[in-house]
Amino acid sequence: MESESDLNISNKQRFAELLVRKLQENNIEAIQSECDGDLLIGQTAVNKADDHTVVVYGEDTDLLNLLCHYAKEGRQIFFTDKQTSMKNHRVWDISKAKSVLGSDSCRQLLFIHALTGCDTASRLHGIGKPAALKKIMTDIYLKSQGAVFLQENSSKEDIIKAGEEALVNLCGGVLLEGLDILRWRKFTTKTMSSKRNAVVQVQPLPPTSDAAVFIQCEFITVSVLERQISGRS
Repeated sequence: MESESDLNISNKQRFAELLVRKLQENNIEAIQSECDGDLLIGQTAVNKADDHTVVVYGEDTDLLNLLCHYAKEGRQIFFTDKQTSMKNHRVWDISKAKSVLGSDSCRQLLFIHALTGCDTASRLHGIGKPAALKKIMTDIYLKSQGAVFLQENSSKEDIIKAGEEALVNLCGGVLLEGLDILRWRKFTTKTMSSKRNAVVQVQPLPPTSDAAVFIQCEFITVSVLERQISGRS
């Protein structure tokens, strides 16, 4: 017997298939993703922009990162997070965004996005994407860890190692210190400087190496998507 969650997934799948079929019957081009929807949307937008002005609707920052990372120079691609009938909606001109950020920073966007958390649940406490992006623009060592992420011959172990070293860098650690030592050092500093009865808040502490594995799993997933969309193995 199917569980409620399985039924919901099955119903959504059938609805998507029905919607695609009806659109195609009315001569409206429609495609359905077999795996990652954001990846397919990004691929389609970049390809369509060779011949058309493209507007992408979505509320997922994954899409915005993919578009800024992969859009070609001179192509007209716009991203908006709301329907045009809504008030206060935002519209990003991807070409202008790439120009402001610079080509090198745009190449590092997926690295920063994966490292700082692809959603609210996985984000780093106290370290936002703007701060991380600003840091990678000037920090040569952090940029070198991003280069590992972008290299097509990087192994899973290489990517995980680069991810931890990048986290240490973002959390204010020193070269090759490691997350566990950095966490211990910051914790002892807080306990020594706090009043005797004060409670040390652990939220601002860096994650442990074990906890960082979950971040690095996203790191690896986004790396795989990056290779898929760029046509690499």
